[in-house]
Amino acid sequence: MYTCTMPIRYSLSFLLCLIFSFVDAQNIGVGQWRVHFPYNSPRGFVEAEEQLYIWGDQGFFRYDKQSGERKILSKIDGFSDVSVSTMHYHESTKTLLIAYQNSVMDLLVNREELIQVPDIFLASINGSKEINHISAFEEYAILSCGFGIQVYNLKKRESTATWRSPLFTEVLAASVFQNKVYAATEQGIYVANLPSAGMTINPGAWSLLRSGNAQLLGNDGSQLWTVMDSILYRSDGTNFTANGSKRVYYKMPKQGSQLFLNADTGLFILSPAGIDYRKTDPASQVMLIDNMLYSASFGFGIIIDRGGNALEFISPSGPQGLRAGKMASKGSKIYIGGGFMFERGAPSYSLDGYYVFEKGNWTNSRASFNEYLDTFADIHAIALDPSGDLWLASLLDGIVRMRGNTVLEHYSPLNSPLKAELPMLITSVQVDDQRNLWVSNYESNYPLLVKTSGGVWDSFSLGNATTVLDMIITRDGNKWMKLRDKSGVSAGIMVYNDNGTPLDHSDDPNPKYLGIGAGNGNLPSAEVRCMTEDRNGQLWVGTAKGLAVFYSPSSIFTNRPSDARQIVIGEGDNVGYLLGDEEINAIYVDGGNRKWIASRSGLWLVSPDGQEVLANFNEENSPLLSNQITQLGMVEETGELFIATDKGIISYRTGSSAAGDVHTDVKVFPNPVKPDFDGPITISGLPQDAYVKITDISGNLIYETRANGGTATWNGRNFSGRKASTGVYMVFTANQDASDTFVSKILFIAP
Repeated sequence: MYTCTMPIRYSLSFLLCLIFSFVDAQNIGVGQWRVHFPYNSPRGFVEAEEQLYIWGDQGFFRYDKQSGERKILSKIDGFSDVSVSTMHYHESTKTLLIAYQNSVMDLLVNREELIQVPDIFLASINGSKEINHISAFEEYAILSCGFGIQVYNLKKRESTATWRSPLFTEVLAASVFQNKVYAATEQGIYVANLPSAGMTINPGAWSLLRSGNAQLLGNDGSQLWTVMDSILYRSDGTNFTANGSKRVYYKMPKQGSQLFLNADTGLFILSPAGIDYRKTDPASQVMLIDNMLYSASFGFGIIIDRGGNALEFISPSGPQGLRAGKMASKGSKIYIGGGFMFERGAPSYSLDGYYVFEKGNWTNSRASFNEYLDTFADIHAIALDPSGDLWLASLLDGIVRMRGNTVLEHYSPLNSPLKAELPMLITSVQVDDQRNLWVSNYESNYPLLVKTSGGVWDSFSLGNATTVLDMIITRDGNKWMKLRDKSGVSAGIMVYNDNGTPLDHSDDPNPKYLGIGAGNGNLPSAEVRCMTEDRNGQLWVGTAKGLAVFYSPSSIFTNRPSDARQIVIGEGDNVGYLLGDEEINAIYVDGGNRKWIASRSGLWLVSPDGQEVLANFNEENSPLLSNQITQLGMVEETGELFIATDKGIISYRTGSSAAGDVHTDVKVFPNPVKPDFDGPITISGLPQDAYVKITDISGNLIYETRANGGTATWNGRNFSGRKASTGVYMVFTANQDASDTFVSKILFIAP
């Protein structure tokens, strides 16, 4: 008979409460990354046993046909890159070949062993090295590249030969058929005999078999099939017979003795028996797998047609588009514009709407019908007002205020002072403490506008400074605007002070211009890339030639305005400016007042005063997608930093978050701490810079720290560096004057 004492019964109940109260599978741990790609328009897929590997313009994922599991794959999982050019599965060696656009190739063997093949990437070859197509011949992978054909031995795992010719350069597809090699190029199909020994082909051995623009090529074991000048041909290796008229063809993957050629009119299944046609919607790739049609659709992910009108849509959660505009965050949500503006003032004409990320899932505005937003192009600027309403500004179509999916207000040149000329180019929207909406309107004669909380519009002239690319509002109410140089307008910063009376211009001082030179702002460069105010009221400015700080920005309109200063670091002979003369494209201030800085060499984390570099992430030492970072934003509640790059969005869980004066929804992650967990344990929802003490169940102090903003971390070790043993640990936290306290519990399971 089982008996249990009261203390043990209490502990079991408590542990169950812990597990169900604190497990948060939607978050990642501090120091962990995750990628966020649009998976709605895949470019292709390949079947590998029971899995499908699907790739898009950026990013790829795995789908298990039996379980339905979807697993996003990236550099986080050890893969070399995310920009896939093509894939191929070699059945006899059970090897998945993943070719990236930079010509590096990964081999995934038996779903376990991951091998990087940088041979082409490292080769001294002029011109493009991109791998356009992969086919198989015995144990060899035939790689059609921008410079010719590369042969790779999958059993020996080595490059065997390079096939090139003075007759052609780029090969779009290649196939070995009847002891000959056929190469499809934009000039036609070339052929060479396969050597009886070895795999070396003399460059002079190639000859033109048929001229024309050959885009696709393959064989079914009995005959060749090719698409040339948009017409499908079959061939015995010498003679070509046309099949049908011109069409738009996409891909022609091979499976066994069948080729699946999809066109804008449907799917053509090519085999020794001839052509079988299936009516399908246009897609980038269609295949018949297990008697079901799999389509890489335009806009809806992978669609599986199981017959009888039963359709299944396969697409991991992701943003609508690859590029990102400005970001805004409140609580557990981050909002990201789907449009963006090029640095020289040109819009992107994106119709991706805007994206919202919350607790591991993406919601896209284009997924739900809205008569305004469905035609809004280039939603670039975003702002949240104190009520939680969302302001969206389009570079082309005006401004709307949203509550949920409902448009409450819509402003255009017809009902506001926004400029009438197209493109409208609204570059920024900001809401001040009085709920007035401030707008910057690029290349308008009145580039600064305001709509008061009472609904009255007004506009402001800045002289010849019309090229306002961005704007922020500092805590003293001043509007700092980034200017672009154009037609006699100098680059730099323009600051406007409305004196707290936006509709009364008479008490406003003249706008203040800041640029290079002592007494004039002293910026390292007039080409300003970004501006942000930190939690101490200091203004950090990123320029084309370095970083600078206005330590007293409120003095700009006084008789003794202060210039910007660069941060000097180092000692003795090793002294220099923080980040030197690097181009600084984005700055984000986290809850602990630390600065996340995006330069041309990656992402930097520096201490609140900038005197210490705490971390540096780049393409080489981290999963960062690209060093070309365009925007930074953070989920306030969790401290997850969103990093927009030219290759897509990736996020990183920092050890900091926004905070107030009291505890709010305190969470411990992970909880319980399992034996295989080796990362930092996170306590979030704390007051600003809270005091944290951790004890064992007997009250012995084993660790203490201070929160970064609203988040504290613990490495799971005591003061001596020894990992905590199995048991329950108490976390005591308090705000700075101890007027608000909280007690959390952590279940720690040691190895």
